[in-house]
Amino acid sequence: MNNDIARLVISACNDLGLEVRSYSGRGMYGRSCVGVTTDGNSHTALAQIVIALCEQGADGVEAADHFTLSGAIASDSMGLGMIVYFPRLPWLETCDCGDVGCDKSACQDEEPDSGVDEAVSA
Repeated sequence: MNNDIARLVISACNDLGLEVRSYSGRGMYGRSCVGVTTDGNSHTALAQIVIALCEQGADGVEAADHFTLSGAIASDSMGLGMIVYFPRLPWLETCDCGDVGCDKSACQDEEPDSGVDEAVSA
């Protein structure tokens, strides 16, 4: 469930042009979660993310509702900026196919591109 929410949040942040990254905050003991760097106005970034999620339909609204849970949002100062991070949302690695959090099963079924145009070589 949290993986699905993490995918939606990462997608919404990417659509908004926000910088999404892996982050391990206080008390996370090395676990990585979804983080968003901001220019210092973390409230604006969070509002933009919630609005973008709600515009995605029922799944997005459910994901936005996740942020009402205790401990779902935290922030740290990073010098001139801030990072808003979501300790309950695990960081999902980007697959070679470019999809964040891809389970790679679909990608493993594809044959690697040989670089040769099959229509030309036939």
